[in-house]
Amino acid sequence: MFAIANWSLLTASASLNFLLFNVQGPLGLILFVALLGFAALFAVYALSLRGRSLLETRRQLRELEAQRQLADSAEASRLAALSEQVGREFASVRAEIAQTRADAKQRTEESEQRIIRHLDEVSNALFANIGQLDDKVSRNGPMAGR
Repeated sequence: MFAIANWSLLTASASLNFLLFNVQGPLGLILFVALLGFAALFAVYALSLRGRSLLETRRQLRELEAQRQLADSAEASRLAALSEQVGREFASVRAEIAQTRADAKQRTEESEQRIIRHLDEVSNALFANIGQLDDKVSRNGPMAGR
């Protein structure tokens, strides 16, 4: 609308000073070319920013992947060390259990032997007492009161 309303002014010949050079021609065309130049510069600038951004993103992704691989390998190393330590601990616990079981078995056998010896001593003492009583009864003869 603006261009149609001011068409005669836009097509009028004018001299423009750009500090470094002068341009003679229709004002609308000169301004349109200048606008296209600035648009082209802006597009180049925007594309260069986008390109740098993509390159930076790619670099960061590579670094991130390297850090992830480093973390994965460190985690695998820690898990392997933990697994090895747990294996050593289990072996130690198994050895302690086996030693405790052997000690308990030995103590049980020793206790059984002591009990058997004690029972033998008690039974021998009992048999000796019965023998003494038998001797006393046989020496005294049968009881007179019967």
